[in-house]
Amino acid sequence: MATVWLHVVFLDLHMPALSGLETLTFFRQRHRTVPVIVIAADMDHEMAQQARAGGAFDVVGKPFNLHVLRELVAQAM
Repeated sequence: MATVWLHVVFLDLHMPALSGLETLTFFRQRHRTVPVIVIAADMDHEMAQQARAGGAFDVVGKPFNLHVLRELVAQAM
């Protein structure tokens, strides 16, 4: 397996091909230690729980506050 140089991944829940939760599962199987912050415009409690259960470091709704996002990145790293 190749070396991964990612420090933090931002993952939107709504994408054209795979859902964000499917992508999160796929990514987690290959890169267990890279923190993933999930974002979505229509985040609800159930989606947030599924993302966290799937290995997301945290979840953020859109629009997001840049200061909050910076703090999350600092915590994740």
